[in-house]
Amino acid sequence: MINFIKKIIENDFFNKTSCKENKFCVLLTASINPNGCYYLKRACPIIREKDYIKSIKMWLKKTRLPIVFCENSGYDISKIIKIARKYPGRVEIIQFNGNDYPRYLGTGHGEMKIMEKAMNESGFIKKSEYIVKVTGRLFIPNIVSILNNFDQEIFIAHESIDHAQKFLGSRSFIYKKDFFTKYFYKYKELLNDEKAIHFEKILYLAFENSNNDYYKSKRIFFEYYGYGGTKNIPYGDTEISTSVRIKRKIKRILGKIGIIINKILLIYIKK
Repeated sequence: MINFIKKIIENDFFNKTSCKENKFCVLLTASINPNGCYYLKRACPIIREKDYIKSIKMWLKKTRLPIVFCENSGYDISKIIKIARKYPGRVEIIQFNGNDYPRYLGTGHGEMKIMEKAMNESGFIKKSEYIVKVTGRLFIPNIVSILNNFDQEIFIAHESIDHAQKFLGSRSFIYKKDFFTKYFYKYKELLNDEKAIHFEKILYLAFENSNNDYYKSKRIFFEYYGYGGTKNIPYGDTEISTSVRIKRKIKRILGKIGIIINKILLIYIKK
């Protein structure tokens, strides 16, 4: 019993037990050295590397999902490789030198190239039905709950939408592979931050066209842990102290244990 409780506390057991891992693959898009890319405040490679390391550790510890880490700047990722080796069969690392495009095109252009590279080369992605695309420095604490309740008829699930501005949030979204090949990818040449044709605009255009073809979409609330790159602002409880975070985690675990005990008692009462 003591060992079981210890496992719960150390591994966050309840958050990762029942996720439909075989249907989903996480794609963490990464650019450790943005190389002077415009419109980016969190640009220091050392800080960004730490962000990616923290994020990938959380994805590995708190889920059982297969992870594709695709990095486009050629930065030394030996620290990340070392972490991945501790979780055999969980992480696929793809790296290429694809960050030499004109800087005015912006981060969205680089993001598209990363997705293209991963879609073409990842074995994990080829085996999966859905891709959970996430900005690689972020973790989604409620991802297991989202995927456990995911409607398999959905073509794309997104976080936020502005129809007036024709803008679809892109920090994370979940899509069937056909969404990328049939709709999203064909607009890649339009991406140009200097002309205000951002990644989110292209994503909206692809979303709109897929909806016109009667594919199902859904808006989902994603929780975030990490920092935004464009404005360098924290999401979620990134800046909450460790002690407060531990207290919250223990409270959640005790609450879940209480639910299980109540269910067991109800079963015995019915008998």
